[in-house]
Amino acid sequence: MATTSGKILTSGQTISTSAGSVGTIDSSLSRFLISDFVIINTGTSIRTVNIYVLQVGDTVVDSNKILVDKVLAGKETYLSFEMIGLSIEGGGSIQAVVDAGTDVSISIIGTEFDK
Repeated sequence: MATTSGKILTSGQTISTSAGSVGTIDSSLSRFLISDFVIINTGTSIRTVNIYVLQVGDTVVDSNKILVDKVLAGKETYLSFEMIGLSIEGGGSIQAVVDAGTDVSISIIGTEFDK
């Protein structure tokens, strides 16, 4: 099984106020292992973020929520230890939602594993 380390899944992806994908794992891969997951609030207002990990066929429901109501201060950068080490199968995705604004973004780096 071949691997590619240091693969950027997404860089600076803005989070919306409705749940949406911030990274989808290519279905040709066996899985993607998260090594770095950074959330940045570039605004000055407090923001609340929720992150969901969806394996193939999953939907955005509370049982798939990994990071729950994470409060970010204005100008805060957060390294999410909750997400590091999670494995997502090919075809799965990471979805996110923020309570307001367009000033929160996510960057995700990890290792791809071929089938």
